Amino acid sequence: MKTNVLLVLDLLIILCFLGLKIICQEVGEQCTIQNTGESGSCKIHTDCPGIEEHGRLNIPITICGFYQLTQPVVCCKNQIDSNINPSAPNDLVIRESGIAFPSDDVQDSFTFSTGVRKSELKCFEYTRAVTDVVHAIPLVTNVEPISINVTKCEYNSVALIVGGTPAASGEFPFMVAIGFPDSNDRPDWRCGGTLISDRFILTAAHCTFARDGQPKWVRLGALEMNKDEEYGRVDYDIDQIIVHPEYKFPIKY
Repeated sequence: MKTNVLLVLDLLIILCFLGLKIICQEVGEQCTIQNTGESGSCKIHTDCPGIEEHGRLNIPITICGFYQLTQPVVCCKNQIDSNINPSAPNDLVIRESGIAFPSDDVQDSFTFSTGVRKSELKCFEYTRAVTDVVHAIPLVTNVEPISINVTKCEYNSVALIVGGTPAASGEFPFMVAIGFPDSNDRPDWRCGGTLISDRFILTAAHCTFARDGQPKWVRLGALEMNKDEEYGRVDYDIDQIIVHPEYKFPIKY
């Protein structure tokens, strides 16, 4: 085994001195792809998208070195999403401090130019309330730190039905209450729904109509429905109700 390691070391040193496309760098270091001049970073070959295709097509590959003397470390081209326009005001931007979201005044379409739907953006936003981002460094020398989402201690996930456990503030920010007018034209919160964009709420079809009329209001940000005043609570009038064309009232399921 010792002889094999020495042979690999000798081979690597010889190749480096010969000036072949082996540049003797480590994982995470910046590098230059020699046949194109493009910038990249040194990655283990299995972590570099498309590198196997380059090999099949006989496209020259710039080798940074070998990880643990066995796995090739290649100069991998930095990936840039061609669909992202940095100057566009409604793009989703990933930063070290988190995800930067567009301002509300430009959220006027269902899909951003990044191809990410508003519902997905909201999922990212809601995740902030129940997760923290921590930075970690893999047990390899000279690599860039990575970011990991971890669940906050104060939130314990429960599969499917919660079973009567009180929700914590910010735990279900996408949930809404749907109110029907009572005999005094005050909200009677009979149904729930899910906020799927800044303009639309998804609910069960039987919640769109009752024998005493249609729902008129939705409430967001409420933990206790019987409280008239609650910080963060917002009520909206329902502007339009769209029922699935195949729904047959009064069927519930």
